[in-house]
Amino acid sequence: MDQRDIGRLIDKICRNRFHTLVRAAYTAVPVNREFKGKIYGSEPAVSVVLDFETIMLGEVFRPMIPAETCELYEINCPEREVAEEEG
Repeated sequence: MDQRDIGRLIDKICRNRFHTLVRAAYTAVPVNREFKGKIYGSEPAVSVVLDFETIMLGEVFRPMIPAETCELYEINCPEREVAEEEG
């Protein structure tokens, strides 16, 4: 990607969402003077790896968590609570 757009990409992913950038790494793409293979144009190009952390709000996503995962991490699982009340 164009190295000048990295900040804009991160902003688009994170703004008003529950994503937080935790690691970024990039390396320059070597100039391809022979025009063989991938050609990125005349702009400065980089290969980018971005790692994000996403916060999943408990009350919204907890009903989607499998019972096995709830047990493993000792989370109060709504489907387990309902089963206990009915059983």
